[in-house]
Formats: sequence, C-alpha cells, structure tokens
Amino acid sequence: MHRCRKAQASLIAFNTLRCRRHVRSQGRLTCGRHSAKRELSKMAHTVFVYGTLLSEEIVKILLNRNPESHPATVKGYSRYRIRGRVYPAILPTTPSDELTGMVLCGLSEREFEILDEYEDEDYFRTKVTALEQDTGKEVPADIYVWKDSLRSELYGTWDYDEFRRLHLKEYMVMCEGFGADFTSKDM
Repeated sequence: MHRCRKAQASLIAFNTLRCRRHVRSQGRLTCGRHSAKRELSKMAHTVFVYGTLLSEEIVKILLNRNPESHPATVKGYSRYRIRGRVYPAILPTTPSDELTGMVLCGLSEREFEILDEYEDEDYFRTKVTALEQDTGKEVPADIYVWKDSLRSELYGTWDYDEFRRLHLKEYMVMCEGFGADFTSKDM
C-alpha cells in the first residue's frame, strides 16, 4: 500500500503542475480535463460512518489525516446507544429508516485495517449504498454493523452532539492511546 500512496501523491502533483485549471476546493482537486480524483477512486475505498468517526478530530488521530468526506445517508438502519459505552451501534431495520452520517473517501487498505481494529469484534463490516447529500450521488461504501447476537445491549437513540459535549475530550485521549498501541503492534 505504500506504493499506492506514493503513486497517488505523484499523480496529484503531476496533474496539478500540468494543468493550470486545477483549483483547490476544500482540499480536493477539481478539473474537467484531468481528473486525478477519478483515477484515485479506483485504488481507494469508501466507508460510511455514523458515530464517533463523525468527529474530524478522532479521524485525524486514528488515520493521521482527514480524508475527503461528504454528508450522507443510508437506508434500512437505525442508530442506538450501547449500555455502558459512549459510542453507538447500528442494526438493520425497516427499508424506510434512514441513517444520517458521512462517507469517508479515498481510504487505503491500511486505513481500513486501522478502522477494523478500532471497531473491534462486536461489529462486522458489510457493504451498503450511501447517498451523498451534497452531490446526490449514490456511492458503494463499507459500514460497521453491530452483531445481532448483542442486540440486548442496545437501547434508545445515540446523540452525536451529546457525545461531543460530554465525552469527546476523554475519547480523544483514549484514541491517542489506541493509535500509539496500534502503531507499536506494527513494529
């Protein structure tokens, strides 16, 4: 994967130098003629997030960057509180239910490994179609779903604003420890 990151950086640098019509817009390169973004999407992955990973601060701690993101929704899931925990879980529900969140785009395999470890064994990763709210585009994405066998631990509705207000600072400290622990496992 290191090679892919270098290739992505080289492609962006090359296209930026080559085309004066490239414009930086919220960290993204835009140009009708040279779409580095389209080329990169073939090598990268997208994940739909709905809980603590809505926080740019937490994503930055875990991935060492803030990837491109878009507000999005996914049909057929609901978000719940988990007894004794400050983060949420989701379960499949009726097709009319709509889960709000965000898609993180351009993630590497390595970044997915980090998210897999972060989400732990109580969740499994599956595929969904997310609808980007700002573009109206449907995008395939991975999502972390709570295991149905643990359904009895869920109750009520989890609230992101409450999480930020009451738990974000301590949670960021925990994530910094997780990041250091995860990095040390790699060596």
